[in-house]
Amino acid sequence: MSVEGKTNDWRTPIHKQLRMLNITKETRGFYLLNGQMFKKSNDGLLMKCVREKEGKEKAEQLHEATCGEEGPGLYQRLQRRGIYWPKMKSHCDELQTSCKACQETKESTQICDELEFQFQKASLSRANVYVIFFCKHPAMHEKNCISNHTLKSCE
Repeated sequence: MSVEGKTNDWRTPIHKQLRMLNITKETRGFYLLNGQMFKKSNDGLLMKCVREKEGKEKAEQLHEATCGEEGPGLYQRLQRRGIYWPKMKSHCDELQTSCKACQETKESTQICDELEFQFQKASLSRANVYVIFFCKHPAMHEKNCISNHTLKSCE
């Protein structure tokens, strides 16, 4: 899918500059590969640059499929799928804040208010080491019965 000829496409000016090998502040981090434009993410992965309309459609499809689930937010899920457009973060935030199910999931995940730590003394050579094992009340996601209580005592 070529970017050329699409006047309202945010990719067009960057694509032209990259083809002319005119690297500026605006084009830094963008690459052309077989006619497709990619943006390099912070962790070094290449994300395909898509039109805003196409990106919003993909975000809405992914939101419908993952709405109410624990884990990374919509923005991070899109990044993992290798998709990019300039207003991606704000669009994802807007989608999630306007969704009642996403808000309920966010509120149902609790953080331990009172941590009840257990200390166990272990002797490593000549030093005394104290190991903290975990809290009494783990955070729990009601829908999927997923708990963050994964550490266990080593007795």
